[in-house]
Amino acid sequence: MVTTPTMGATLKRGIHRVIGTFIGVSVGELTIIVATYADPLAIILAVTAVFAPITIYFKYSSLYQKSYSM
Repeated sequence: MVTTPTMGATLKRGIHRVIGTFIGVSVGELTIIVATYADPLAIILAVTAVFAPITIYFKYSSLYQKSYSM
């Protein structure tokens, strides 16, 4: 359950959690598919190739608001 003081923040956080779940499922499926046909190095490279751009996007996206500033 996702709740925050405002409806907009709750909706935004819920959407981010759904997106994160789909990304996690995609990475898991990719890992299973690659693991059946490739060696461990290829698995690591495939997961990194999928996961790195997504994390970079969320780090620098203005849609993802941080509660602190760095």
